Amino acid sequence: MFEVSIVCETFGLERPDLADPWYELRPAASGPVRTRHGFALTPPYGLDALVSADTVVVPALPGDYVEGDARLDPDLPDALRAAHGRGARMVSLRTGAFALAAGWARRATSGTTSPARSA
Repeated sequence: MFEVSIVCETFGLERPDLADPWYELRPAASGPVRTRHGFALTPPYGLDALVSADTVVVPALPGDYVEGDARLDPDLPDALRAAHGRGARMVSLRTGAFALAAGWARRATSGTTSPARSA
């Protein structure tokens, strides 16, 4: 939740003093994303929105994806690879790096995540 709010505040507000036009925020997922506190966030866009994105930001994953047995949507890695292949900048916050890594698990690509999760 915290990381999602950071993305919304950073990229979702107009910032003409920095750049005009600024980013157009399009929250996307394949469906509702359940939080560890039991409620769901329902983004207005599907994964197909990644096709036209210039920057893709993957916020931290809910704990069940990292420490439990929840699984990523099987279409997410393909959507991330397609966006990257088209030239999109790929950004992850904290454990969102695991979603990016899932897209490149069989490729020679490196990355880092929070030191708290890397040992």
